[in-house]
Amino acid sequence: MQEIIKITQAVPSNEMFRMAAPVNFTLYDGEHIAVCGPNGGGKSLFVNILTGSLPLRSGMVEYAFSSRQPVADNICCLKLQDVGGAVASSYYQQRWNKWDDTFFPTVMEVLQQKAEGCKNGVRNAVEYWVDQFSARDLLYKTVNLLSSGESRKFQLLKCLLSAPSILVIDNPFIGLDSATRRTFVRLLERIKEQVSLFLIVSRAEDIPDFITHVLSVEKRIVGEKVPRQNFLEKGAFMSEIRLPESSVYRETEPVGLPIVECNGVTVRYDGFTILDRLDWTVRRGEHWALTGENGAGKSTLLSLVYADNPQAYACDIRMFGLRRGRGESIWDVKRRIGYVSPEMFNAFRRPSPALDIVVGGLRDSVGSYGTFSAEERKTAAEWMRCFRLEHLSHRNYMQLADGERRMILLVRAFVKSPELLILDEPFQGLDSRQVSVAKAVIDEYMRQPDRTLIIVTHSLQDLPQCIDHTLHLSRNKQP
Repeated sequence: MQEIIKITQAVPSNEMFRMAAPVNFTLYDGEHIAVCGPNGGGKSLFVNILTGSLPLRSGMVEYAFSSRQPVADNICCLKLQDVGGAVASSYYQQRWNKWDDTFFPTVMEVLQQKAEGCKNGVRNAVEYWVDQFSARDLLYKTVNLLSSGESRKFQLLKCLLSAPSILVIDNPFIGLDSATRRTFVRLLERIKEQVSLFLIVSRAEDIPDFITHVLSVEKRIVGEKVPRQNFLEKGAFMSEIRLPESSVYRETEPVGLPIVECNGVTVRYDGFTILDRLDWTVRRGEHWALTGENGAGKSTLLSLVYADNPQAYACDIRMFGLRRGRGESIWDVKRRIGYVSPEMFNAFRRPSPALDIVVGGLRDSVGSYGTFSAEERKTAAEWMRCFRLEHLSHRNYMQLADGERRMILLVRAFVKSPELLILDEPFQGLDSRQVSVAKAVIDEYMRQPDRTLIIVTHSLQDLPQCIDHTLHLSRNKQP
């Protein structure tokens, strides 16, 4: 078999980016690889060595592409950021602020511009890939209004237009509903004859059938490349973890009272109807799963409830018995809610210790927090231990792996022991161990009769056991 990439005893020059052992790996023509391992295990470091992004102190990386283009043109590395990843210079809440005068191009405009710089004969590929993705309804949306799943379609479309020899996709199924996920898998199956695929995943269940080999990366050690079936038979990443007994719960008001009331809620953006006359009531002590396809309005609805969306004040929404916009302080409402979302993950770019990010949740601020008391730090540390993350307390948040940062923000949502937890895709990018811990914490927390949960996830197997109500949103037909 023909060698496409060969890595021999590779050791990066910068000590911060070195693996625990020299890296050896060979990719042969016709192979499609899943790079699988826990968050923080070194998967991204391996990819950086594979793509030649890291200068080497010793060893070498050799390429044998049929195309004479530079390595950077032969390898497309796609890191699928959430919503804001499609938008340069985006900020928290920007997705919901239709009065922002920042100019954003439409999906069609970006794709056409991308095609102009592609290889000869690829310009007509825009129409082809749009049809393959069933993405015509996205073409005239501006990129800042794309949902998480729509954003992934858009970014993968851009990547495919450059016709790479190797396509590296980091967590390709994050934020995708089941139908869109199946569409992605079918699409990748179609293109695997034209391009070698590397899928970076944290869970064994995210490895599609067309993958030929799995490369385990854990504790900064690149393991042996093995056939997919051999890897799955080992039962990787199936271990369960018990939740520590320590907790910082407190009692609140009686159960049964409405705490979220949406009456005839309608939201439109640039002619697109996202929510249409929605009625919904959540009572204290209920545990809701919010489901629906990408673009159905799940994140929009949660942004209204949490008052991140300016349209919240134009809608008939009552929180804890008070109508939104009738004089209550937004901070009086938010102090009773724990919240995490893809937009929040994109907004946090603070090079602070992870513990400071967690304790900042006591003040509901994305920005500056000021100083913290010893008691506040103690509370945050207890929650870090509850999530088995105490080893990250003093690590720089921005130097953590994506999955570790997502877990830190999830802990942040719990730190004030909120009456209402709103979790928008909280398990995106987490490995199996982290999902097990997070679900155990959620279920333990919700055993108290006065705690309320609203959670969005596209994977039904990721729903906590406590779920007792479901709201399914259907995508509105657009003009």
